[in-house]
Amino acid sequence: MSSVARASSPWFHGHLAHDFHDGCPCHVQYTRMLMTDERRIFSEQEVGAVMRRAVEMQEHAQDAGSYTPGVTQEELKRIGAEVGVDPKYLDLAIREAMAPESRKGPLNLTEQFQRVVEGELSPDDFDIVLEELKQFGRRHPITQVGRTLQGKVWTGCSLANLQMTSRNGRTKVDVRSNAIFPFLMTFYPAFLVALAGVGALSAAGLAWAGILGAIGLFTAATFGFRALLRKGHAAARALADRLERKISEATSPLRANLAASIAPETQMVVEVQQST
Repeated sequence: MSSVARASSPWFHGHLAHDFHDGCPCHVQYTRMLMTDERRIFSEQEVGAVMRRAVEMQEHAQDAGSYTPGVTQEELKRIGAEVGVDPKYLDLAIREAMAPESRKGPLNLTEQFQRVVEGELSPDDFDIVLEELKQFGRRHPITQVGRTLQGKVWTGCSLANLQMTSRNGRTKVDVRSNAIFPFLMTFYPAFLVALAGVGALSAAGLAWAGILGAIGLFTAATFGFRALLRKGHAAARALADRLERKISEATSPLRANLAASIAPETQMVVEVQQST
């Protein structure tokens, strides 16, 4: 008998109920498996991670058109009220979060800067953003797929991964700096020079001098790497801010036109309410 047939037969369900009687450990384990997911209580950190991951998956999914980037203060307050957060503390947290923050990766080797602008750019107007971007070589072109723009860009002193999505009345900019360029400019040449120097000095019987020289090279490379890394992160932040201003300037006429078209309708509603 096939597995489907067994699962749908009265004999199967009868024996399943018999085997999973209340005193059987198998029954307890089976019940726990069914109820664990629904009864799981997530910590605040897990909630943030789950929501962030769900948004990332939806942005890359085929049905991403239903997703609107960003959350307004009104929406945030409604979410806070639903989970029992005191509005007083939520207002304090919102004020603290008004300054754009970044997400630092392990050892601060990467840093991510996100900006959400109230306004939607048409795909035909993405040239406004492309004017501010410098493509890094031909092997890593900046590509546009629908309402999403992404690629590797040169920030002026380092590399960064860029992704911009504009839909449903909002535009989201994501700039993530990395440590590739600082590594190639510091540790990589230091390693090559140290390798050649230690080999040559060791052949001349001066291995200790080669080791001391290698230590000096890597010490200097460490300081140089940190300095370039900080500059790269700062340049990525500046790029994110610059793109935010550009998009806001480009979409402000659209927002003004939308507000002008809504105003007469709002005035009519007010007049009808007052007359009644």
